[in-house]
Amino acid sequence: MENKYIWLFGESGGKTANNNSYWMWRFISEHHDEVEALFVVEKNERTKEVHRQLPQQLKQRWIWRNSFRHIQIFSCADMLFVSQSFVDVRPDEICGKSYKPLTTQPLVYLQHGTLAIKQLSYNNYYSNNCLFRFLIYNPNIKEKLQEINGLREYQIYNAMYHPRYMELIRRYKNRVPHTGKRILWFITWREYLGDNLESKRFFYDIKKVATNEKLQTYLGKTGGELRICLHALTNQADIEEIKRHVAGEPFVKIIDPSQVDVMTELAEADVLVTDYSSVGFDFTTMEKPVILYQPDREAYLSKRNLYCTEEELQKASICKRRELIQALTSENYSVNPFFRKRMPEKFDFDWIENGGHIERIFQYFWEKQSNNIAFLGYDFTGTGGTVSATIALAEGLLEEGYLVRAYTLKRMKNWEFPAGLALQPMLDNYQKHFTDKVRGKLFFWKGHYRFLKCDPAEKALRPYSGLAMTRLMRSIHARTVVSTRESLHFFLQEASSPMIKKKVYFFHTSSEAVNQLFPGAIRKLDQLQLENVIFVTKKNQEALKKKLGLEHYQRSAVIGNALDSSRMIKKNQIEACAVKECYTGVSLLRISKERKPALDRMIEFAEYLKEHSIENIRLRIYGDGDYLDTFQEQVLNKELEDIICICGQTSRIQEVYTEADFSVDFAEVQSFGMMYIESILNGKMIFCYDNEGARDVLSEIPKSFISSYEDLVQKIYALPQMTKQELQENWQKIYDRYSQKTVTAKFCGFLDL
Repeated sequence: MENKYIWLFGESGGKTANNNSYWMWRFISEHHDEVEALFVVEKNERTKEVHRQLPQQLKQRWIWRNSFRHIQIFSCADMLFVSQSFVDVRPDEICGKSYKPLTTQPLVYLQHGTLAIKQLSYNNYYSNNCLFRFLIYNPNIKEKLQEINGLREYQIYNAMYHPRYMELIRRYKNRVPHTGKRILWFITWREYLGDNLESKRFFYDIKKVATNEKLQTYLGKTGGELRICLHALTNQADIEEIKRHVAGEPFVKIIDPSQVDVMTELAEADVLVTDYSSVGFDFTTMEKPVILYQPDREAYLSKRNLYCTEEELQKASICKRRELIQALTSENYSVNPFFRKRMPEKFDFDWIENGGHIERIFQYFWEKQSNNIAFLGYDFTGTGGTVSATIALAEGLLEEGYLVRAYTLKRMKNWEFPAGLALQPMLDNYQKHFTDKVRGKLFFWKGHYRFLKCDPAEKALRPYSGLAMTRLMRSIHARTVVSTRESLHFFLQEASSPMIKKKVYFFHTSSEAVNQLFPGAIRKLDQLQLENVIFVTKKNQEALKKKLGLEHYQRSAVIGNALDSSRMIKKNQIEACAVKECYTGVSLLRISKERKPALDRMIEFAEYLKEHSIENIRLRIYGDGDYLDTFQEQVLNKELEDIICICGQTSRIQEVYTEADFSVDFAEVQSFGMMYIESILNGKMIFCYDNEGARDVLSEIPKSFISSYEDLVQKIYALPQMTKQELQENWQKIYDRYSQKTVTAKFCGFLDL
């Protein structure tokens, strides 16, 4: 399987093999060898019978739930296809003990019904942010689905027809002839069921319909049959009570959905009676009549919200028992317009029967899978320009339709990620207790860090992080892999996975800082042959080529860093700075040891303000890091707390800039400076030194550069002289070069060359 992508299918909590996941798996297994399609299900009487009837080639792709093979396959699966949730495919025990592996694979939600009536809750949080695609079969629901569940547009795919319809149409065409009308009454679940009056009314109505004299006479004369299928979650005692009540009725049968093949029931029935179930779509696909019977509409809607309006539902349904009896006995029914108008105009039975709709779904996901992109990083849950820029680029690629995964060496905390971006820690956090035991013992050998020995964050990593990265590079299933950190370039360069077609090395560190931050990396980098290299600025490219000998590398490009739309304001929201009694500046940075020179200059500037009795300039510092306590102590010892306010880490970027009058960066060494574009795209001026990154990013905004503390003070006082138009022009210049859409387009163009 090393040379194939692995797709794992499952449905209904792993208990059935008769719905969308099963039939899509079976079609792919029979028609496509491009992927290793596997189906996981627990052993029960029904699934064992399905397995017994499978051809041998399909049996080899069948996995029993919680088996060793299941646990092994789940850990290396590339994509998960489910009908309800991760539970459909995820193992939950090992050797009889509870087991909950970390689920980070892209998730495809095939569904088990068509959304049209009752609402469901299925959001990104529920799916561990791994929901890659949510399939819909009713295009009218798209906007409502986004609104209710918070799904992004790129996460939704219109699949047209359920995969199981292939088998449904086959059975419909090959149905067994019978005399009289076969009426199937399909009853969905109610949240209100229990020991209450509404439940009693509900079951009373079922019994009264089933034993209605007029209906029984009709069934007897015509040779018809009423088959009542209650939801699988219905209390068994209630089902037995209904069975006893209708025992004397020869034309009525109560069927258990877990004991019958529902598709066969649908194919052979002549008319369907249902309430709020999407099974009406299945029946309408066969162009057969559906009666929506909702005697408990008020009670049901008290517990459920709708995708449609109550008015639409009322027009398409009936609520009274006598109306139902009259419709059935007079055969006054037809294809229900409620379902029909939410489906394609014409059904191509031959196309569906031959699996054309499944082939369409397969080709869509195969194109995504075979062009997937993986990012390698140190800590994608942390802060800093590299992190925010990489996440913004990943989101831009998701919006363009790419399948994107992010692999991180370190995962300190939960963080908000773009919807559908699967984050995979190198080392499973669920096994932390194990790693704590072995730390300092068996695995505390420097050799296990490998190339990470040149990384300043080595001590913050687990002793075998390098080993984990090496193993990943042998087995990763990604067409394009992008390394975002100099120490990780070495792992990618020696990667031997046969699935990798393109290796991309993204240099974020400035030429001045690369040897300081990654000691020994310059000598090693000069020895490598890297085929695809990306830089954040032209100056960065020229300097690194000269310093690292990158002129012999095959292909390179300058694309910059992206800023996602959630971290910026619109141009028309920009306001000029007014004359104020006090001006507040902000600085967003990682308060770490490598930033000490910049932090020292910040202290010096505050001392300059204090020495010159300048009391109307204040600084707010946002960030975190290993130098925070020391920096805080310096501020207090020098009595600068009235000037410098340390505000901690923040994710509310827009609010920070809105509350400020300007931003400032005291770094003399900077590869790019995300704060530069954040400031401009939030309508604020940025003041900084003429460093490597600033020369490119702010080349068209020369007023940003400062030469001294006195010069900085004068530029702050001159802020009210800047017009709204000037700030908007600055915004447009930066947006045209570094917006999420622009940088994503540059990246995609580089990959396509």
